[in-house]
Amino acid sequence: NPYTVVPLAREPAVAIVQIQNEDSMLFWTIQNVKGHQLDALRARWGEWLARKHGSLERANAAWGGERPPAADFQEGQGDDYAAGTGPMMSPGHFRTFVLPYLKKSVQAAHELGVPYIKHTDGLLWPIMDQLLEAGIDALDPIEPKAGMDIGEVKVKLGDRIALVGNLD
Repeated sequence: NPYTVVPLAREPAVAIVQIQNEDSMLFWTIQNVKGHQLDALRARWGEWLARKHGSLERANAAWGGERPPAADFQEGQGDDYAAGTGPMMSPGHFRTFVLPYLKKSVQAAHELGVPYIKHTDGLLWPIMDQLLEAGIDALDPIEPKAGMDIGEVKVKLGDRIALVGNLD
């Protein structure tokens, strides 16, 4: 790390190496899982939920009792706020149109005791203060090609959020 002169293997900012990209292994592939494979995936997911919560009914109750359709399995997670040259909207528009809803999402996660890890590629400096204001717990992936250096981000943000990624 050129900012702390600490080898990345000993840098406290580096906790893990993420092998997959985006939100999960299934982020881009779930829409292509069909038929028997989708049935098997749903069955395993249901089994895991039943083990974790005691039953599928308790899992559903823990998530507010809502029963979204199967098509919502991967929907609604949001995506990138920025590209390689900066945010996709002005910081003012971000504050008006995105920040209030991001705050609600973060609050909902925190009420369930879950940390909120925000995935967004791109050059985030113009809206970074708003991401912190929203209360996110971690930021992923800290995209090097967009000019986001994990060492610089760590120096500027300190211990206010966890950082994930920075691999190209």
